[in-house]
Amino acid sequence: MSRRDTIWHMKPDLVILLVLAFWISPCRAQDASSTTAPQTTESMSNGRRWRAMADADKLVWILAYRDGLTIAFIHSRNPDDTREIFISHMRQLFPEKLTYGEVRSALDHFFETPENRPIPIGEALAVVVMTAAGGKQSIIDDHVSELRRISSMDPSK
Repeated sequence: MSRRDTIWHMKPDLVILLVLAFWISPCRAQDASSTTAPQTTESMSNGRRWRAMADADKLVWILAYRDGLTIAFIHSRNPDDTREIFISHMRQLFPEKLTYGEVRSALDHFFETPENRPIPIGEALAVVVMTAAGGKQSIIDDHVSELRRISSMDPSK
């Protein structure tokens, strides 16, 4: 019996299963390749992941990020550091004057631009901090250009 003849002598359920598997696989592969782009840059969540998150998840991310900064400062600070030094460091990394909802909106706006989507979320948040603090627009633009350049580099080189 040839190999060609054996497939037709299999149980009908198995033949149907194989046909379905071959039929579904190309569809799934096509969907994955056309809609999936890396959601991390240098193993950090980027704008693509941000845009895929639900609004509530974005707020949780922002809260967790801020808590992480606080914990990092507490455990890495010099014993002589004052509360003012801690606040100064936090203001450089998190927009204290914005609500979490406003931070989410600012990040949503930043990642509307497709060229910004490979940028890690934490780096985008630094841009929000600069903007919220009234930073000079030309400096902010230069910083964003540099982030785009770095985020588009091939890490294997």
